[in-house]
Amino acid sequence: VLGALTFLVPGEAKSATVEPVVPVSQTVTVVHGDTLWSIAADVAPGEDSRDVINRIMQINDLTSAQLVPGQVLEVPVYTQSQ
Repeated sequence: VLGALTFLVPGEAKSATVEPVVPVSQTVTVVHGDTLWSIAADVAPGEDSRDVINRIMQINDLTSAQLVPGQVLEVPVYTQSQ
């Protein structure tokens, strides 16, 4: 049965996978016409906007999606880690 065991030594296997996306944050000041959808698309292109919107609402303790011009939001920004 020993022939069926495989041992992996850390550092020997090289992976061709892309590193995960790492979130950071910044502030955004809402202007007339902004929506959570448009802000999410701007700060995290390529990410699922629903997830980004949920995170924005969570970070800012928002109970509705209604935004007011001049409102300052902390938003996650996603970048590829290097």
